[in-house]
Amino acid sequence: FESLLASMEDYNTDRRGDVGSWCRIAAMKGLVDLTLLAVSGEDDACEVGVASKRLYFDEQRCTRVIGALLKQLSEKLDNVRLCAGTCLEKVLRSTDPILPHIPSRSELEDALGLEQRDHINWANPTVTFPMVMRSACIGDMFEYVIAGMVISVGGLTESVTKSSTSALLE
Repeated sequence: FESLLASMEDYNTDRRGDVGSWCRIAAMKGLVDLTLLAVSGEDDACEVGVASKRLYFDEQRCTRVIGALLKQLSEKLDNVRLCAGTCLEKVLRSTDPILPHIPSRSELEDALGLEQRDHINWANPTVTFPMVMRSACIGDMFEYVIAGMVISVGGLTESVTKSSTSALLE
């Protein structure tokens, strides 16, 4: 978990642009798979009486995982937002296993519009940024969302900068 969460902070650039985004995208996918695997494994262990508490996935780790995904959802690159939104949908909508410890789960689902829509274009900044800013008001998510929004507000793409600035100021 720690390696994947640290990888989501890779903002390296070179002549090709934001090459750290490749690492962040891979880390998001790996983090979701590891999260679901850890929760599933702990559920299986609890059923046979091997463990009586969560060994790998507790409230603090869940907050960090959801926060890291929300930070990426508020990022400047369309493909990063698309991956983050898809990953968030996967963990929030998972029924086997159901992810425990999500802070204010129903508020988060409502803020992200998951209750009202089957398909969300996470790559579209005018759709995504207002939803992400609504999620900033939930529990410990403020710092994660604002950290991503600051990067977007200072971006070079006019549509992303306009959308993120507008959502942030509202």
